[in-house]
Amino acid sequence: MPRFFFTLLLFAAAAFAATCEKKTAPLFSKGVYPLVFTEQDFPLHPKTGTPMQTSADCASCHKTVYDNWLKSRHRVALTNELYRESHEREPSPWCVNCHAPLRLTGAEQKPYRGDEGISCLVCHARAGKILTGAAPTKVEAHTYTIRPEFKDERMCENCHEFNFPTAATAMHEGEKFRYTAQPMQSTVEEYRASGYFGRVTCQGCHLFSGTADSHSFPGGHALERLKRDLRIEIARSDPNHITVRLFAQGIGHAFPTGDLFRTLRVRLLGADGHAAEIELRHQFELVPAAERDANAPLKRRVKEETLPPPRLDYVSMREYTVPWPAAARSVSAELYMDYLDPLNTMTTHLSRRITRPLILRQKLNHR
Repeated sequence: MPRFFFTLLLFAAAAFAATCEKKTAPLFSKGVYPLVFTEQDFPLHPKTGTPMQTSADCASCHKTVYDNWLKSRHRVALTNELYRESHEREPSPWCVNCHAPLRLTGAEQKPYRGDEGISCLVCHARAGKILTGAAPTKVEAHTYTIRPEFKDERMCENCHEFNFPTAATAMHEGEKFRYTAQPMQSTVEEYRASGYFGRVTCQGCHLFSGTADSHSFPGGHALERLKRDLRIEIARSDPNHITVRLFAQGIGHAFPTGDLFRTLRVRLLGADGHAAEIELRHQFELVPAAERDANAPLKRRVKEETLPPPRLDYVSMREYTVPWPAAARSVSAELYMDYLDPLNTMTTHLSRRITRPLILRQKLNHR
């Protein structure tokens, strides 16, 4: 057979194979693209043989996981009040691609089961198989695809580590969307800089696989857990000042982390009416109009004032010196979590119970 025709035959065979090969939905794309399913992506229920098209289909065999996920922030990623209000102000499809990424072929503009947010299907279903970090050792009810990143921070990096979009593409997605070099959320890099990296995974603190808390995903809204993890100490440093030390124990990244406007607010109150406040957050500022560029971000990070990633003792601390009159012998300290941008806090219709819940309150004496 002439070499030309042999080459042509190989090319035709490769083209035919590529045409017949099923296009499998990818894992994630950091929000650039939605996650589009065909009918073949839904796994079949091991008992009924019907396609599993909702997280509720998992409940009969995985009741603990399902019940915990049902109460988690992942489930309400698209529908919670804080997100809905923020998205109304900046309705970018790029945001939806992380908060409710799943779509169906032919209906790509509308989230599939958006009320389920980050669902069982979003994380674990592709090409009719179940994605997992390791196949089960006892009962194999499904067919599986093993993905090593399910065991470490690479899984979380898809939605919890990304940069600002360019000013020109912030309201787009897909091929028209571009990221800048300016970090917007850096939780995974914070974790990699901590003493937890290589010792305790993100899943070790947030997934609790195989326990009664499996798939509960506690985070910045788990106030009871934050109450245990955060601690405040106050000492008189001189007649007119106090030293305030804030500690975090058991948090494997900076705190606050995540949304760029999250703030840990410390309010200090004296019996004589004296008061002071401390704000811990990643501080951003709008890029001045004269410096704006279509390929640059609209905001830039100007200051890091958070509890830093912990070192090998798993404890992080930040210290402040605060003016405080000598006559005030006691201090009441209150720790709040701010979930909204300061400007939005002034104009929101949501209650302070939602936008700025109290984490803890304690009375501290100092000498």
